[in-house]
Amino acid sequence: MGRFYRWVGVDPTCRLVMVRAAAHPKLSYMAQEEEPWVPGWMAPETNFGTYSRLAYPMRLSDQLDYVRHQGSVYLNTQPSNAMGLIAVAEQDSVSGIDLKGIITLGEYVSAQMRRDAERVFGCPVFDTYSANDVCTIASQCACGSLHVNAECVRVDILRPDGSPCDDGEEGRVVLTTLINAAMPLIRYDIGDIGYIGGPCPCGLTLPRLVLTVGRQRRLFRFSDGTEIAPIFSLEKFASGFPVVQWQLAQVGPEALELRFSSRAGDGELDFEGVTKGVREYFQRPVSVAYRRYTHMQVGPGGKIDQFVREDEAGV
Repeated sequence: MGRFYRWVGVDPTCRLVMVRAAAHPKLSYMAQEEEPWVPGWMAPETNFGTYSRLAYPMRLSDQLDYVRHQGSVYLNTQPSNAMGLIAVAEQDSVSGIDLKGIITLGEYVSAQMRRDAERVFGCPVFDTYSANDVCTIASQCACGSLHVNAECVRVDILRPDGSPCDDGEEGRVVLTTLINAAMPLIRYDIGDIGYIGGPCPCGLTLPRLVLTVGRQRRLFRFSDGTEIAPIFSLEKFASGFPVVQWQLAQVGPEALELRFSSRAGDGELDFEGVTKGVREYFQRPVSVAYRRYTHMQVGPGGKIDQFVREDEAGV
């Protein structure tokens, strides 16, 4: 992580706010931990940035209010929570927040999210690719690429028959841990799809990993056997369907459900336009149901999976 912080150029004198899973009884929350959040060899002897924790459930507006009072600060959270914060800050015209960067983990970061963070908060997104049962698998460099932490984990890309892919060839991401003393994992299929890219302009020689679909289990499978990666965005519908957070679920062989939270009333939302857009994206006449939430429910780790399969064939 210290190497990652160096790559992206974080300022160790700024504070860090962490927004993670549900509160742990032995950790303190909403209180400054008077120690640096970067490794000791990176921290200045004096005037180092301290850190504090927030936990779910916590309203997005309350998170923003807390961050506003921290001065120049980095935010460490899941992309789904960050997207909700961006949406609320924009819709409520929130000001006075001095974000130096959003450090993400645990979920896929879209190009749209990076653009939105820059537009609304004026800050970049620094991404890490990790899994609770493995480690930090890869970290973003100054050029925005993910580089494998090859000293900690071996990443292989495999074809459906189990043979290794060539560089640049898309396949299943499988991991072999090198530092997990409790229980080594060998060719652990994490469910993601990607490929090993070529040299990176940053000059690092660690393997460059490109994720292309996210978790394989999020592929939508339809009644005729067609599989489609739901890389779908509501951004182009923002004027007629403004949302804070959302999730698209496959609930049947030809049935989808869009779950969302929004500040707009039902009469202000263009349901017909979104339904048409969903059908055009999947190129089939799927049924689209809508379910509104006051606040979207996060999972145990604080995530809101953007795409889920809940039909009978789903996993």
